Amino acid sequence: MSKKFRLLSLVLAVTAVAVALRADDKVLVEVTPETPQKVVRGKAVWEDGVLHCTLPGQVVFTTRFKVDPSKIYTLRGEFRSTSGKPTADNIWFGFMCFNKDGREISSLSINRISNQLGEVAETAAKGSQTLVLHDLPADWTKLLMTGRYFAIGAKEDRSDIPNLTQVAYVGKSFEKRHDGTIAVKLSRPLPFEVAAGTKVAIHFHADTYQFVSRKKAGSSWTAFGGSYAVKGESGVLAFRPTTTEIAFGFFCRDKEGGVEVRNLKLVESED
Repeated sequence: MSKKFRLLSLVLAVTAVAVALRADDKVLVEVTPETPQKVVRGKAVWEDGVLHCTLPGQVVFTTRFKVDPSKIYTLRGEFRSTSGKPTADNIWFGFMCFNKDGREISSLSINRISNQLGEVAETAAKGSQTLVLHDLPADWTKLLMTGRYFAIGAKEDRSDIPNLTQVAYVGKSFEKRHDGTIAVKLSRPLPFEVAAGTKVAIHFHADTYQFVSRKKAGSSWTAFGGSYAVKGESGVLAFRPTTTEIAFGFFCRDKEGGVEVRNLKLVESED
């Protein structure tokens, strides 16, 4: 391949990235130092249009945008490592989802680890730190060895998901009582009463955001991005159920070094 051809190819590739927006696309926000943002971890400083972040670090752009079920939402940005080598951890870049009441729809609210449900054997008063269940579903004995969460008011058909009512339990803390019921220790006192007969499921934490990119940042600028929609059709991933608003952010768990970020955009386009 000639030098001239390689140069032309490079120009065309850069141009393709630069003009990726379609005529009917709407840029909802192009991040600047004035864009509302919260540094959750590490330090972050703007200089000449570039956000410089120490690691480990996390930055959230806090403005929420209402989602239209007929539109697609795309996050884009460029990242690079400042250490001269790729980051050891991924850059985790994506959306946060919120329901009509403004509550965040976390991964915990949707990640059910077992299709089997447990049932509360006796009413647990507000402030109690024990939940008593009828005899355990077949696959729960192993699951209760590791601390996870009970989703309260679970439904067999999963119609409760996203379930925003969870209580954490302590791993290896269950005890079979003389009447055959199982007492499970909770991580903290119950903030509400849980009535006998209530169904519970086991949920777990996984991805914090709905990620558009999960990859390492190299020593040169690399484009990150991806799309979601309410319906999640035509190859586009779906936002978490009941999402009405979105925000976005990124984090990296490297123990040292830094990343630089530029050209962060949220774009709305026709489905």
